[in-house]
Amino acid sequence: MKIDYYVKTDVGKVRKVNEDSYGIVEDKNLFFVCDGMGGTIAGNFASNLTSEIVTKSVDILNDKDIDTVLKPSNIESYVNRKFLTSIFLSNRAVYNFSQKYHKLSGMGTTISLLWYNSVHELIHICQVGDSRIYLIRNNKIRLLTKDHTKLAELLQTGKITYQDTISSEIKSMITRAVGVQPMLKIDYILEKVYPDDYIVLCTDGLCDEVNDETIRDVVINFKDVKKITEKLIDLANESGGKDNVTAIVLKFVNDGSFLEKQIFLPIEIKTYEDDKKMVINEEKVLPKVLNKVKIKLPEEAKEKTIFLKPLHLGITLAIFLVIFGVVFNKITKILPTNKVVSYEGKVLGIGLSVRVPDNEQLKNYYSKKDRIEKLMLIEAWYKNIEKNTVPVEGIRFEIRDKNNIYEVISNTGSVNVNISGSGLTEISLVDKNYVMLDDKSYQTIESIQTLVEPADSYLPVVVILVPSESSLKK
Repeated sequence: MKIDYYVKTDVGKVRKVNEDSYGIVEDKNLFFVCDGMGGTIAGNFASNLTSEIVTKSVDILNDKDIDTVLKPSNIESYVNRKFLTSIFLSNRAVYNFSQKYHKLSGMGTTISLLWYNSVHELIHICQVGDSRIYLIRNNKIRLLTKDHTKLAELLQTGKITYQDTISSEIKSMITRAVGVQPMLKIDYILEKVYPDDYIVLCTDGLCDEVNDETIRDVVINFKDVKKITEKLIDLANESGGKDNVTAIVLKFVNDGSFLEKQIFLPIEIKTYEDDKKMVINEEKVLPKVLNKVKIKLPEEAKEKTIFLKPLHLGITLAIFLVIFGVVFNKITKILPTNKVVSYEGKVLGIGLSVRVPDNEQLKNYYSKKDRIEKLMLIEAWYKNIEKNTVPVEGIRFEIRDKNNIYEVISNTGSVNVNISGSGLTEISLVDKNYVMLDDKSYQTIESIQTLVEPADSYLPVVVILVPSESSLKK
């Protein structure tokens, strides 16, 4: 079958900058949309960087590159490993930039990707975030993707009703996005397609403003992909246009090549996740792709740290000392002992602060039986750390750079750790009486990975812990 398609993106009625992006590689039957997040500069950069990497990866990545990242033995044979690899590499790139440049901190992007395999008449979908892919067939509409949001989880578990979603304050809370975490989960979906099927790929600027039934009606009434796309964008803006909106509309047309084939399709959505070993392998392949990427780092983001300006440095140090009431460079224990590395007056290291929720917050946390309620409570802790948590001392950690392992014990201030080389550094909790809480996904994690480079000050890392289940049973 051949594909008729049309794409349109619009800034909307409220925002000044379009943080959406999209990609189309026509000769490869590849289509995707991205919706950036993290602020005007960061969101736009994250979505465009991801679009560039995925698009370039189609031609750049060879079998050896793909095997380096994704071992064939770990992936089902029907999966297109090149597209999975390209999204994992995008995650690695966006995350690395967010760690290196503080004005890009916390940035990320959704991606909803579709590839049409004309041999088997199948569409392959990769999904991260809350952009969407719809199928319209025989005058019925079906959502093919799953939203990775707290709201979707609440709906699925019955903790909230559809009517509640209209005024829900957690509507925009994403639980999965490209570049937010050092490791990523990707949903992989297969779907059979037939002549006269329509597909709509869109960012949430469309589906938040226009309901599914209206999207279906527009497709049925307008039929032409250009008219459908333009009408959907118009409806989103007429409904308020509070967000950027992007839509790609596809129509599958029988050109005489369509043959009915019996193909086994997995019933459940498959989810693929990279691990620590894959992260190392991604770093090996990523430079090959980044060398071909044309997007430039925003000028506003090039100031790597607030400590580059004397005024900011003075204010930050004053606040830091008042809050913690300790000498800035006090180190309780670091093994092995190493000297401060000099990089033309700069230091290379991490300032680790360890905190736990106060007794009232902990009691509230353990009283919550619902996972979503716990996630929302952890989110509140990180948003107001000084109010909801207290510093804790005597907790053992290991910090690993590419050359050494350093044992660190927390104190009531910040423990400054000098490391031997720049690059990805892993912070692991040794003390089994506690578990770490991630500051982005708000879930328990075993370790944190952060990018450390020479700077005027130690890279601040704040970790919140809660007692482990095993310690509570003692």
